[in-house]
Amino acid sequence: MIRDDEALQQTISRYLDDEADERETAWLAARLGAVPEVLDEFVERLLLESELIHLGSGNGLAGVRRGGWWKSISRQRTVAMAAAAAVAVMVAGIFAMRRPQALAVWRASPGSVVSVSGPDGPAGRLMEGATMQVAQGCAEVEFAEGVRCVVQAPAMLMVVKKGLARLEDGAARFRVEPRARGFEVRCKALSVVDFGTEFGIDAGGESRAEVHVLKGLVDVRPSGGFREATRVAAGSAVALAAAGRLEAVPSDGARFPADLPKGLPALRFSFDRADGGTLRGEGAIARRYGARLQFQGAHLPVPVPGKFGSALAFGGGAYASSNWKGVAGTQPRTVSFWVRIEPRGRLLPYPLLGWGVFRERSKMSDFGIRTTEDSGHLRIVSGKRWLEGGRNVMDGAWHHVAVVLGSYQRGSWPETKLYVDGAEDSLMPGEPADSDFAPLDSFWTEVDHVWSQPLTIGRFGLDDEPYLPGLSGEIDEVIVAEGVLTREQVTALYEGRLHDSGLDLDGD
Repeated sequence: MIRDDEALQQTISRYLDDEADERETAWLAARLGAVPEVLDEFVERLLLESELIHLGSGNGLAGVRRGGWWKSISRQRTVAMAAAAAVAVMVAGIFAMRRPQALAVWRASPGSVVSVSGPDGPAGRLMEGATMQVAQGCAEVEFAEGVRCVVQAPAMLMVVKKGLARLEDGAARFRVEPRARGFEVRCKALSVVDFGTEFGIDAGGESRAEVHVLKGLVDVRPSGGFREATRVAAGSAVALAAAGRLEAVPSDGARFPADLPKGLPALRFSFDRADGGTLRGEGAIARRYGARLQFQGAHLPVPVPGKFGSALAFGGGAYASSNWKGVAGTQPRTVSFWVRIEPRGRLLPYPLLGWGVFRERSKMSDFGIRTTEDSGHLRIVSGKRWLEGGRNVMDGAWHHVAVVLGSYQRGSWPETKLYVDGAEDSLMPGEPADSDFAPLDSFWTEVDHVWSQPLTIGRFGLDDEPYLPGLSGEIDEVIVAEGVLTREQVTALYEGRLHDSGLDLDGD
């Protein structure tokens, strides 16, 4: 593991080269006692004090990054190391005078993946300047000053200093005691100052940021544009619009859970609770979004005896669409379901389920699972690319299917596993030979675009003419989880042991 001072020097060097990502910038800002919005000014002052740049020579830090001596190939590495070392020494001096203090404690729900970087401290504690990354699941943070928050993955929470936290992406619910009045939460797009409240923040990610006030009052101030503070009262919500303006949106406190879930957040459709063409979901995701499944098409799907209770039978001209957008971006996910398809003549390429933007072929913005023609194998598809399994599931028998997408490295598929009837299946990558397909470095499941399709069973592309035949078969026990399941957990789903799956699937 890289020592903290070495990590600091490396991060400063990357920052001066304008190569640091958002996480590195946020971590550096915490260590320097600044905030990302004024970090350039702070670092420039440190460089001035160390006499590595001078006022009027190259416009300060901007000139350092643009060219001249900084971009000189022969001197770049030497100067970068010198500048980073000089700033690191000054930062060390700052922290020698005042060591970071433990400002909060944290714990996570079962199955969560959480990492903490920054100043070292006792296990389970967050020091001043520490950053907590929640890759999957949820984490609860309790600040010593009287603030409690529940953070949902994927998210990054930074404990900047007493009275100030920073939320990068993700969503979180904050409950602030009267003694912590004035507590501030900053995001990339806005800041929230508390007046003795309970509120939820969706930091936006690729979409706009939102603030939902559940109790009391807060002041919301955009980070750009007009930057005018707006006071928001309980029962109201605002979202960031163009030019830094705030606009009212429907308040929805259910999106921000007050307590840690019992396992990984998940959504389940068992098809045992159909009511007038609508099916109600179960689990943490269903509680959060009020997830429902609406039956649509020329001939609606009908309930039939399934693997467990009732299943849903599709006759080729119908589909079922949810009001839940699906798992976004590169966030880890697991999809599990049972399927039965009779082999009537030639095996057809049926869409089983998916979500995202299926109309965009230059990006891997969709995520779907389908069958293949002739072989009856399963395909995991995105951007006209696919990963194909080796088992025929179109033989008239019930088959359990589980697809697990894990960590993503740019330029490749996410780490992907396919299980059929509890056994891991082989996967072979492929792409069409007669048409364009998206580059691998564009994988990002888009759920907030105007063309985005929510979780849908039996069809890809709701607005266009479907490019695959309508599903003719039966589906049962559809489960989508926000995270990676192990082989043992997949086996539990295959065997019908939902209580051993590690998922929060309780009804509402």
